[in-house]
Amino acid sequence: MEGFMTDAATRIRSARATAGMTQAHLAALSGISQPKLSAYERGVIRPEPATVERILSVAKQRPSEVLEAHADEVIAIGRKYHILQVKVFGSAVHGTDTPRSDVDLLVSFSDEASLLDEAGFEREASELLGYPVDVVSDRAAPNPILDRIMAEAVPL
Repeated sequence: MEGFMTDAATRIRSARATAGMTQAHLAALSGISQPKLSAYERGVIRPEPATVERILSVAKQRPSEVLEAHADEVIAIGRKYHILQVKVFGSAVHGTDTPRSDVDLLVSFSDEASLLDEAGFEREASELLGYPVDVVSDRAAPNPILDRIMAEAVPL
């Protein structure tokens, strides 16, 4: 439950910042009070999932917009986990992502990286962005899906 509160707080705060909106403006458009929105953003009050979706819909935030705004931070997190390059693929690249989408990242690990690095990067990137992050390593066994991912992925 605490994870949902943190995730919701991060997503709401990030959506508002990316949209360039004040709390008062976003609250008014969402049909909630500014103090309540502030409490949601601080993780003091747990909003219902439908409320989170309504707020995000009003802010019209997509995961690709959040990723673009925080690209340098995602890359820095990657370095911490022995990642040499981060690329994005999927709906974020095609412009078809919605507030319910996840973020798909293709990464190149250094030789000293482990599965713990992959898990740590995925967790920290998800926490930063406020959206689920799926990580695919370019070292995965060759297959048609990986070939498609590698063909469409673009550097962050």
